Amino acid sequence: MIAPYKKVRYYYWLFDSFFKKNIKSLIISFVLGFFLLLFSITFFPYIVTLFNRKTEQIGIVGKYTLSNLPDDIKGDLSNPLLIVNPKGEIIPILIKSYELLDQNKTYRFFLKSNLKWSNGDIFVAQDMHYTFKGVEQKVIDDTTIEFRLSQPLSTFPAYLTKPLFKNKTDGVAGLYELSNYYEKNGSLQKISFSPNKKKIPFRVYKFYDTDSKLINAYKKGEITHVVNTKKNIADIFSTWKNTKITRSVSYNQMLTLFFNTNSKLFAEKEAREAFAYALPDVEEYGISAIGPISPLSWAYNTHLKKNVLDLDKASSLLNKIIEGQKKPQINFYTFYEYLTIAEEIKKNSEKIGLFVNLKVISYLPTDFDILLTVWNPPPDPDQYYFWHSTQDQGNITHYKNVKIDKLLEDGRKIMNINERKNIYEDFQRILIDDHPALFIYYPYTYTIEKK
Repeated sequence: MIAPYKKVRYYYWLFDSFFKKNIKSLIISFVLGFFLLLFSITFFPYIVTLFNRKTEQIGIVGKYTLSNLPDDIKGDLSNPLLIVNPKGEIIPILIKSYELLDQNKTYRFFLKSNLKWSNGDIFVAQDMHYTFKGVEQKVIDDTTIEFRLSQPLSTFPAYLTKPLFKNKTDGVAGLYELSNYYEKNGSLQKISFSPNKKKIPFRVYKFYDTDSKLINAYKKGEITHVVNTKKNIADIFSTWKNTKITRSVSYNQMLTLFFNTNSKLFAEKEAREAFAYALPDVEEYGISAIGPISPLSWAYNTHLKKNVLDLDKASSLLNKIIEGQKKPQINFYTFYEYLTIAEEIKKNSEKIGLFVNLKVISYLPTDFDILLTVWNPPPDPDQYYFWHSTQDQGNITHYKNVKIDKLLEDGRKIMNINERKNIYEDFQRILIDDHPALFIYYPYTYTIEKK
């Protein structure tokens, strides 16, 4: 039997030999362990947040590239210099202040300091490369930039409301930055964003060719969110217990029926007015629009009256033009998204004595009789680009009206908002009476998401 003191001596020699042999490894392990413990204590809350933070998987129908991302996605990645709210007020975003000089012909903007692009570069005035016709851009210093106009233009700030980018996806002070993306045959299939702030989820956009693929992706759990303007898609999931559907109104879009005023039939005001009385009920699709300016705008004319559905009156107006003539054939173009209501318009048009050739297109046509599409009215009530007779590109209706031209010219020169309001109220009244286009509705937007 081994004496107890010999056992103690034996284990002492054993541990002593072990420590001498492995002293370096033990010290390194201790130091690493200490720092690992310190790191875990310090960053544990962030690690928990990282792994517990949700990811939104958002489905979108359409073909996109990094160069033509939807506006909502661009807004995730970057900010504009400023925004103009419905009251006409300039809200600084990347600027801290601005001033008007040289009898309102020069806008000087002062940038906020310490702003960065998503790649880490400091955002400076030299980074901005706007190309406005007739506008001289001058950098005063890193945080000051001027835009010198040839004449006063009250609407100029509205042209600075788009998010700024360089290298396609590098934005300024955005909520998100690009993590990765996947393209196939030149079109985006998926794009992933990482949040730049706490408590907001990761975000992944997935793109699909058709509505049916989008619907199947939601059913399979590939996406958790769908945002669209189609009630029939929302109706599919209305009885799903694990799905929440929220309806809102998109006042920055307007479904509009544009007339080609150069066409033989629609050169006549009565023919355009006849269509106004033949429009179907749109209550299912959105909030009725009356004029070209949103009811949220400071310039909206509250005294406008909308034509109601009256097929007899529509037929009477049309017969005054085509009486004794061959039944006119109308080339009616629209995009797939608006085909349902386009078919309803076609049905009513044929009831009042027209033959309508409805075509679904994927591009903006250069020639048409009528065109149904959504357009985005500018945040400022100035719509010179769309209705002034000199604007060959924006004025797709080829509309010419001397009174409208004068009002649009005056409205963008005057700085006083009350004077401008009077001008744009007259503009709306005359334009609606003349019917170069029919302003139909602001679409409902349906957000479909997993609970």
